[in-house]
Order: sequence, then C-alpha cells, then structure tokens
Amino acid sequence: MGKALALAGVLLQDLPENRQPGTLGWLKLKAAVWETVEAYLQRGFDTFYCDIKTGVDLLCWEVLTDVRDNSKTPLQLIAVRSYTERGPYLTRTEKIRKSLALVEADRVVDTGNLEACCRYMAEKADAALAFFTGKAGVLPPA
Repeated sequence: MGKALALAGVLLQDLPENRQPGTLGWLKLKAAVWETVEAYLQRGFDTFYCDIKTGVDLLCWEVLTDVRDNSKTPLQLIAVRSYTERGPYLTRTEKIRKSLALVEADRVVDTGNLEACCRYMAEKADAALAFFTGKAGVLPPA
C-alpha cells in the first residue's frame, strides 16, 4: 500500500454563486480536483479518504470513482461519514449520490461528529485536500 490522501469539501450554501452545480465554475472546480488527484497518483498515492456529506464532498467522491474507473493502478476508496450529517435536509439528488457513494466505497468508516470525521481522516492520511471558501466561520455548529 502506498500513501493516502484525504479530501474534504464544504456545503453548497458556502460556495459562491459562480461555483454552484450547473455553472462553469463548478465544472472548473471538478477539473481542478481531477488534476490534483491525478498529480497525487503520480506521487504514489493509492488510498483516498473522502468525507461524504454533501456538496463538494460528493463532487470529490465522484471524481475519485471516475479516476478509479479510468486508472490502471488499483485504488482504494474509503468513505468516511459522521452521525451528525444533515440527513433529513438532503435533497433527493444528494441522498441518491450519497447512497451510491456508500455502495462504491471499498470501505465505509462511521465516526462520531464532524470533528471526529475530520480528525480520523487527518490521522490516516499522508496529505489532505480541503476547500476554503474565503470566509471565516463557515463550519456548521457541532
């Protein structure tokens, strides 16, 4: 086993309007994640931890599964989820994408709250890719 990368995103409401799904900015964000993951593959990373809440997290997961499907190198995808996710507030599309992520994962790890989820990934990974919106205080309350 090589190195591990953790990916974590932000909720859609925390992204600027020009980065929302269906915009050119969203496609550019997806392309940037793909290029970054490819660069880590070239550096010997083969295990990827991804927080699978909503928004950019699911975009990262979609990129990871696409990369795995197109890679000649075997990759391990580990879905990490917390028990404090916004389950009842998810859109139908988000619920479907999240369910699909759980099926596509090589392993699913359940953690306590969001902080425990992030801590778990940070402890397991050799590097992390996280998204910053430019605003302070965008984390949901614990």
